Amino acid sequence: MAQVPAEIVVSRVSSYPDRKNRHTMYRAQVRYRYRIAGRSFESEEVGGATSSSSDRADAEQQLAPYPLGARVTAHVDPADPSSAALRVGMDWWFLAIFYLAGVVWAALFVLAGRLAYPPKP
Repeated sequence: MAQVPAEIVVSRVSSYPDRKNRHTMYRAQVRYRYRIAGRSFESEEVGGATSSSSDRADAEQQLAPYPLGARVTAHVDPADPSSAALRVGMDWWFLAIFYLAGVVWAALFVLAGRLAYPPKP
């Protein structure tokens, strides 16, 4: 990934109704502009784990590192300059979820084996 300077051109919280139209959901919306190989691009891909929330403060917290007009670094795919992200890699909690899911599946597998084949007296 090539690292290029970028500028935040949109930084706002957008809202929309949830699927059952009972609650308002909030999402951080970030758009940035960058140049590579003499061409200008825009992207909304922040990278990492971003999500919607029923709490506006959560969305605002996701925006905190990206105020309007801020100069940031975009990580751009040189083979496809239209593909960029502000963050690369995975968040630690995302990996922890997969680890814990593996531990739970292993425990269930062992328990199922013991129930299916109890020890002989």
